[in-house]
Amino acid sequence: MLSIFLLISVFIVWQGVRQVMKVYACPPDEVITAFWRGKLRGGSPEHRQLITHLGNCEACQEKLHRLRAGSRIEDHLLDEDSRAD
Repeated sequence: MLSIFLLISVFIVWQGVRQVMKVYACPPDEVITAFWRGKLRGGSPEHRQLITHLGNCEACQEKLHRLRAGSRIEDHLLDEDSRAD
């Protein structure tokens, strides 16, 4: 009986850890682009995770800002010297 309780407890903790890891892991650029273009269904798990992530991640906030400004999301990969050319 105790082993079943421990097994269930470990499973519940693991699920919680997975959810936290999803929030802090940066999503692919395609997900941020889909969000900006309105292609993520509001209220979907992916939409909620991205909203939560954007509240915590300055790098992804910057990617979204670049999209809003009309820049390609990949432009952050170029250094300043190569942009001047």
